[in-house]
Amino acid sequence: MTASLIRLTYRIETSGDIGAMAAKIASDQSTGTFVPLPGETEELKQRVAARVLDIRVLEPADAPAFPPEQPVKPGAQIINSVLGQGCFVEERARVEGSVIWPHTRIGSTAQVTGAVVGRGCHIGRSAVVRPGSVLGDKTSLTDYTLT
Repeated sequence: MTASLIRLTYRIETSGDIGAMAAKIASDQSTGTFVPLPGETEELKQRVAARVLDIRVLEPADAPAFPPEQPVKPGAQIINSVLGQGCFVEERARVEGSVIWPHTRIGSTAQVTGAVVGRGCHIGRSAVVRPGSVLGDKTSLTDYTLT
């Protein structure tokens, strides 16, 4: 069987290790999961997972390049995460090591860590989404929810 390549280009903004972030995105998106699964061995991941072929470092920016339709309110923290178009992150919310699909709103002082949040979700004020959580499209968490 001949190996074929599918090339993807990502623009990643992070204050962390860009190589580690690129490898994490490649692995998670190519193996189809963001959390460990039974039977998902290191050998299997090495055989089928995507590989980072090249990293091209761009000029540093003074501020994140989120498009205007993705407001991140003052005091919010986005750390090593990917936000889809049309997301809103309210005051003092913290998103770390997570993938947030488009049109999701994260309420003030909410915390999302190591999670995948689907399209059109609402995460209420002071809600905590813990590592390994996967929220399907249009999930709504009320204020102060703990996953």
